[in-house]
Amino acid sequence: MSCPFREDTGVYVLGALPPQEHLRMRMHLKDCHSCQVDVADLLAVLPILRNTSPALWSHSCRALFIDWSLNN
Repeated sequence: MSCPFREDTGVYVLGALPPQEHLRMRMHLKDCHSCQVDVADLLAVLPILRNTSPALWSHSCRALFIDWSLNN
């Protein structure tokens, strides 16, 4: 069974969780190996994302990012 917290790992890594949810995720990460792996993988990609211009992303990637941004 998949961990219900896994859907928030990306938002956590981006620092976009509300403070209370951020704290809840930090506590959860102490015991959940699958979320720890997800966060480590996402942290490895974060520097690349920070150095990449959204203008270079494909149209579908930009659309997904904009959609996520508007809904979160």
